[in-house]
Amino acid sequence: KLLHFIRHAQGFHNVDARPIQQRAADARLTPEGEAQCAALAATVEAAGLRPELIASSPLTRTLQTGVMCFRGPDGCPPMAACESLRETVNFLCDRRRPLSEIRPEFEQVDFSACPHDEDAIWAAYEARHGPADLYGEHREHRDLPSLARRAREAIEWLGGRPEREIVVVSHQSFLRALFS
Repeated sequence: KLLHFIRHAQGFHNVDARPIQQRAADARLTPEGEAQCAALAATVEAAGLRPELIASSPLTRTLQTGVMCFRGPDGCPPMAACESLRETVNFLCDRRRPLSEIRPEFEQVDFSACPHDEDAIWAAYEARHGPADLYGEHREHRDLPSLARRAREAIEWLGGRPEREIVVVSHQSFLRALFS
C-alpha cells in the first residue's frame, strides 16, 4: 500500500489563545486553513495524485481538509472516517460532535468505522478525569497504552482496506504518537 499522511489545515483551536474553551470543541478550519487546503489541492492536482480513498479522523477539521484538498475535476475520491485516526483526546478541541450532527454536513463520508454517535472516547476520559472545566490537563497523553492500542487499530484498519493508495488526514499529536 501507498499511504500519504497529512495533518489537517489550520483550525480555530490553533489560533485561539484558549483552545480548552467550549467554543473550541471540534473546531472548524479558519479562512487561513481553507487557503492552505486550496494550495494543497493545487499541488495535488499538479502532481497528478489520484488516491483511491481519503481516510480521515471524524473531527470536523480533518473532514473539511480531506474534502477541500482532494476535490479535483473528477470529484472527491471516496472518503471514510475512522475513530482510531482522531486526535489524542486531551482538551475540548479534541472532542467530537455527535455523528448525527456531522453526517448531514459530510454526506459523502462513510462513517461505518465510527461505531458511536456520541464521542465515547471523550466520555471515557471525562468519566475518569472529570469535565474539561474542572480538569485542564492532558488526558490521553497520560494513558500511553490506550493511545498505542488506538494507533495499532488505525494501522490495522488501513491495512484491511482494499484500496492500494490512501491519503490519511489526521492530527499532529496523533501522527506523532503513530510514528514514534
